[in-house]
Amino acid sequence: MIRLTQARKKIIEIILKTASPISAEEIIRLLPVNKTTVYRQLHALTYAGLINEVDLADRKKRYEMSDLTHHHHLVCLKCQKVEDINLDDHLFSQEKKIEKDKQFKISKHNLEFFGYCLNCQ
Repeated sequence: MIRLTQARKKIIEIILKTASPISAEEIIRLLPVNKTTVYRQLHALTYAGLINEVDLADRKKRYEMSDLTHHHHLVCLKCQKVEDINLDDHLFSQEKKIEKDKQFKISKHNLEFFGYCLNCQ
């Protein structure tokens, strides 16, 4: 069990208020604490399973709450906007087919679509 310090509470509040995954740099701009503190707290919250780390093509880690249902992301290559999307049961059935056909037990997957949002097209 992780102790919920003031810094951790503030980070969780920031993540809860954002509509899409947020980077450590964005959290640092919003939170008046030491940069190292933010990184340590993000690591602790991730390790405790309270938040998830989202790795996208730009190699900038972003964070979101882990209680969200499984979803995927649309990533704009120009403005870096990240939007959550949910896919239908077709993906789940494809995953089961892959497991059967390849005799491979899938424990998790990540799926991101990269392109240009309406404002950047």
